[in-house]
Amino acid sequence: MRGPAWKSALLATVCLAGAILASWSALGLQLDAHVYDFLLRLRPPEARPSVAVVVGFDEQTLREHGSMAHIRKPLTQVLEALAGAGAKAVAVDIQLADQYDAEWDARLARALEATPNLVLPSTLVESPKLDWEDPRPEFTRRAVLGHVHADPDDDTVSRQVLLAKAAAGRRRWALALEAFRLASGAPRIVETEDSLEVGAVRVPASRREQRPCAFATCPRTLSSTFGSKT
Repeated sequence: MRGPAWKSALLATVCLAGAILASWSALGLQLDAHVYDFLLRLRPPEARPSVAVVVGFDEQTLREHGSMAHIRKPLTQVLEALAGAGAKAVAVDIQLADQYDAEWDARLARALEATPNLVLPSTLVESPKLDWEDPRPEFTRRAVLGHVHADPDDDTVSRQVLLAKAAAGRRRWALALEAFRLASGAPRIVETEDSLEVGAVRVPASRREQRPCAFATCPRTLSSTFGSKT
């Protein structure tokens, strides 16, 4: 290598090394997240039809029932209304780890037990060690547990969900993944090093990276499980 060529090569190497180091910094990670958001808005995932329904409780509903502390009342009523509707799976993302009211808890337990293919949330808490906070036993007689732990980026935005989380010697699949499995009729989730298989659906999620599922690239078959809102 003669003349200024070696200088150009050295400059290119230094620039490459600097770019790699910068990409690992907090500023680089934040810039990468903003680019991710921009590209996702520029070309969002293709919309597909969905037969899923999300039931959300708005502020007016909560006020009518006496705030969030009394959310088990409308939840029970929703589950009772769903009875016999033929839902392939029902996922509840409301914590049920404590006691509320003996009469309403008993009524809720009956409604949950009558709900086929039910998934209830399990949350990671520190008490004092990291462990799972599960629903009360009377609510889980016929339910599968799925984790609802969020791992937001430094800007508090969640751009992916980990399809598996482990603590205290126990592992939980994500709530949405378990709901999808039950809705599709798959008896279990098959693991490989680079993916998870739910029936005929293959979800790219590496074991080395804790089974991440990015919202921009995760198969629409998973996101459509909770695709339409009412």
